[in-house]
Amino acid sequence: SGLACGWALKRRGLPAVVLDTGHRGPGGRASSRLLPLGGWPQAVDHAVQAFTAQGTEVRALLGEAERAGAARPWRGVVGTLRAGEGFSPRDEMAEGQLWIGSSEVGMGSLATWLASEQAVVNDVWVAKLATAHDGTWALLDQRGRPVGGHRSYRYAVVAHSGKCADRLIKTAPMTTAAHAPLRCKFAHTASATSDRLELSSLWVCVVATPRGAAAFEGAFVEGSEVLSWVGNNSAKYPRQLRAGEQPVDAWTLISTRKYGSANKCPQEAIPDPVRRKVSSELCQAFAELLGLCSVRGMEVLHLQLWGAALPLNVCAQHFIHDPGVNVGVCGDWLTSPSVEGALFSGLALAEAIGRHLQGGGLAGSGAKRFEGLRCCHAIGSFGSCTRGSTTKETVGLLASGSEPARGADPVTRRLAAAPAPQQEDVGTPLGDAARQAVGSSKWRRRGPAGPSPTTPRAGADGLAACSASGDQRSACADEDLVWYFGFGASISPVKLREQRKITPVEEVPGRLPGWRLVFNHKGGMGNIERMPSMPPPDGGPEAVHGILLLLRAQDFRRLAQMEHECTKEELQVEAYDGRSLRARVFVSQPQWRL
Repeated sequence: SGLACGWALKRRGLPAVVLDTGHRGPGGRASSRLLPLGGWPQAVDHAVQAFTAQGTEVRALLGEAERAGAARPWRGVVGTLRAGEGFSPRDEMAEGQLWIGSSEVGMGSLATWLASEQAVVNDVWVAKLATAHDGTWALLDQRGRPVGGHRSYRYAVVAHSGKCADRLIKTAPMTTAAHAPLRCKFAHTASATSDRLELSSLWVCVVATPRGAAAFEGAFVEGSEVLSWVGNNSAKYPRQLRAGEQPVDAWTLISTRKYGSANKCPQEAIPDPVRRKVSSELCQAFAELLGLCSVRGMEVLHLQLWGAALPLNVCAQHFIHDPGVNVGVCGDWLTSPSVEGALFSGLALAEAIGRHLQGGGLAGSGAKRFEGLRCCHAIGSFGSCTRGSTTKETVGLLASGSEPARGADPVTRRLAAAPAPQQEDVGTPLGDAARQAVGSSKWRRRGPAGPSPTTPRAGADGLAACSASGDQRSACADEDLVWYFGFGASISPVKLREQRKITPVEEVPGRLPGWRLVFNHKGGMGNIERMPSMPPPDGGPEAVHGILLLLRAQDFRRLAQMEHECTKEELQVEAYDGRSLRARVFVSQPQWRL
């Protein structure tokens, strides 16, 4: 989904940097492996087995991929295998053409082709979403170092689901529209409706068998407690036998959701007893389906647990878009648990981002409730998932307000944003000064950052970003924005964002010279007062340190009503980044002195 988003953004003149966690390459669940079979590499699909493509834009993308040799129709015999009843072929005319990857690579060829069309950084982990000094996004690793080769990004897109995505969005310094829908839980059956994503777990076992164990190439399994799918990779991706090589087939066996949930374990380090048990039970179930007397002759080549395999429910709105803070989310769980659903979600979000940056006025999408999927197979959905709509129509409904998301609090006024780039430059590479300006702590004093950075943000397979260049006009140029200087408990993220429901447009550490922090208010609450003319003793504070918050005027008015007992001052505050800003400050009259 993130690769599709970045691919579409680049074609709009908004190049993205796609940051992918994969060690071997991009794709995630749409990747594949080359496993030794008879001493020679065999392409094996160990996650996505096939997909349909019925939407106009996804078919167009797939047409380009087919011409590049990255995808092709599956011409083999595929159908349903019912325990005790036998095999029945699939009705392709009614259910749609199945698509697979290239014979040389397998399903991963589609992701590899998409990645080749844009900037992708593999084997990278984004641990924190922070804000740079200019209010753009800084993406940091576990050690607080910038990732992706750029100091900041205009848009941040999470194309990921599960607990890792939930943990990532919670590191953002403000609440966004992406927070609620990225929450998740694990199950093997879907709730009718839920406030969070529900994910299944599936075991995948790749096993070698003597050639000719079955006449079909793939089968959806029904009536088995253990297996939901079996597929013959050797028939699906045929290769020429070498001299002296014994004919062997590599089958992919995928468990049922219930079996996956019942046998779940740490997927990064599967215990040996679990490995032996699961391998044995999947092979035994396969032998029984084929009518074999035993599993003799079967060899396990690979075993993997997909802990967050597939959505059991969907938040059916195709993407999440928060133009107030330039955050987006895309993924199959916003459309349909399928490759087509993932692609369409990424394409639709790219359309929304492009329209926001180039035209403005696009409302936030919010997030609907999740609806359980009743007719979805354990390995995904096969069939139309976009109901004939296009990405332009999908975003057009949001732009017109014809389809507001339930629970949404859209931001319809366009915030200051640089125009779309006219060149392929993704951003300014990180230099020493830039590394000083983006740190792991948002409170640390920031050194000079050099020239104003180009500011990307946009699509990825875990998190991606796209750059833009041009006018870096400060958001304070909008007359309906107000600088507010907070200190003490007033800058607590919990108090400001969760309790008072106020999300700043920009925030930067600053100092108020000539004032000091005192505790002369009821309950010992912090307050400030002007410094006496006599200089403070050695080591004494010479200023009040806090945070400069750029607020929407309506949010500041609400804040002022909450602080009605205080006097409102307008003072000159020095930002850590060197700016001198007039900001409003709340000062309370002393009520008793400590």
